[in-house]
Amino acid sequence: MLDGRIDISGSIKDLKREGQLQDIVLHAKAEEAEVPAPEADLVLKEAEGAPVVTPAVADADAAQRRPKKLVKDEARAEGSVKWEVYKAYISASSYFVWAAVLFLILVGQCLFVAERLWMKTWGEVSFSSRPVSGWH
Repeated sequence: MLDGRIDISGSIKDLKREGQLQDIVLHAKAEEAEVPAPEADLVLKEAEGAPVVTPAVADADAAQRRPKKLVKDEARAEGSVKWEVYKAYISASSYFVWAAVLFLILVGQCLFVAERLWMKTWGEVSFSSRPVSGWH
C-alpha cells in the first residue's frame, strides 16, 4: 500500500515475474523486525510448489530501501478556519437543521428583549403616581 491506496496488485506468478514479490517480502520482514533497512536481500525459491524465503547478498539499492510510510504527516494550518471547512460542516448536517437553529436563536433573543421591555414597563407602573389607563 502507498498512502492508503493499493500500490501493487496481481497474481503471485505475475508478481514473481516482475520482481515485485521479492520487494513485498523484503518490506514485510523489515516491518516485522522494525528495522529501517535489512542487511540481506531476500530471494524466493520454489520448493515443491510452495515459496521458500532464503537470505542472499544485498545489492546497493536494496541496502538503501526503507519500508514505505502508509500515512503522510498531517500539515499544520495557520490562521483562521477557512470558509470551505464551515461550508463542509453545514452541508454535512443539512441546511434545514442550521436554518432551524438560527431561527430558534433569533426567537430566543427576541423573547429576551421582550422580557426586558416588559419588566421595564411593569416596574415603571409600580413607582409612578399616575394610574395607567385601563388599570385602577
